[in-house]
Amino acid sequence: LDTSKKDKIFADKYDSAAEPVIIEIPAAGEDGKHLTGVFIGSSKNTTFIIQGGKMKNLTIQGCTRCGIVFEDCITVCEVISSKKCQIQAKTTCGTFTIDKSEGVTFYLPDASINGGNIVKVVSSLSTGTNCCYTDVAGAEDQVEKAIPDQIESVFAAGAVPVHGVVIPDAE
Repeated sequence: LDTSKKDKIFADKYDSAAEPVIIEIPAAGEDGKHLTGVFIGSSKNTTFIIQGGKMKNLTIQGCTRCGIVFEDCITVCEVISSKKCQIQAKTTCGTFTIDKSEGVTFYLPDASINGGNIVKVVSSLSTGTNCCYTDVAGAEDQVEKAIPDQIESVFAAGAVPVHGVVIPDAE
């Protein structure tokens, strides 16, 4: 782990770590702001556990078959160019982005999705993305929902383009 920068923690190039890699988030600054961001990159077959408090953001880039578990993320958890990763927010995270990735599963936190709250997932050039969450507050079992891989765009002269999600028939 590289913690040389006070506002960023880097976990880079782990390959098949025998034990989970523990990343400790420092407490909020004197002004009460959480300034620490976490970057996990170019890692394979490794589990990362981020604990200790709220982080500003989480970036996962170029990882394969990694598991990432964290408590709180204030702004965004982003996944870039990764394959077959599982990301779990335990307490809060309101926005997830996924770009150029495949086979990623997000486990959405109950506190962020229940009680009138929402979680946004923004997807670009990614396939096989799933979100797991409890559909009803207090439920024990989670539901798994896919993020659509295809968007249909319809163009006509003199009209505004219409864009819609394509959901293949499950037969």
